[in-house]
Amino acid sequence: MKKITFVCARFHPDVGGVEKHVLELSRQFTLDGYKVTVITVTKNENARRNENYEGINIIRILAGRDGIINRLYVNFEFLRLIKVIIKSDYVHFHDYFTIWGWNLLSVLMAKAIFKKKIYVTFHGWEGTFPPRKSVIFKRKIINEFCDGSISIGHFIEKWYSTTSDVVSYGATSFTCLEHKKIISIRKKRCNKTVIYR
Repeated sequence: MKKITFVCARFHPDVGGVEKHVLELSRQFTLDGYKVTVITVTKNENARRNENYEGINIIRILAGRDGIINRLYVNFEFLRLIKVIIKSDYVHFHDYFTIWGWNLLSVLMAKAIFKKKIYVTFHGWEGTFPPRKSVIFKRKIINEFCDGSISIGHFIEKWYSTTSDVVSYGATSFTCLEHKKIISIRKKRCNKTVIYR
């Protein structure tokens, strides 16, 4: 059984676009026979640290307040979870900050020592237009560093001067029939439908 690990800033039961996106991906990969693990961060002290939800293994790191101490703590916790990343066939981060802000050391180790392939999906933007140069720089570095990338919307490539392997659009749920029609249309327009190599 293939193993995939998603890393995201927040996850179910938190509400939001990325949270829903990763939940739906996790559900589909589980149905397709993958063992799915989601590593995420929570500020909710009552949240379960380890949970199995619909066959999805969820690992939550309890984060405190924002700031450098919290970031160092979260980095340390991710280092403790390096074995999860090492045992995965695919490791997929959702947005640049989950690598740059929390996992840079873990990801560097996974790539350099254990030859892990790392993937990223770029979701949305930071709310400042035009985007800050520091954020553009970080996204470019992460895009080059990863073995494959997805952008949710063409604007990401334009605003951040990056080129992704796949451009997709989120925030939509389809019935099975509609989904098959969309995939069929997409295959006619784009031959890059699979990112994992």
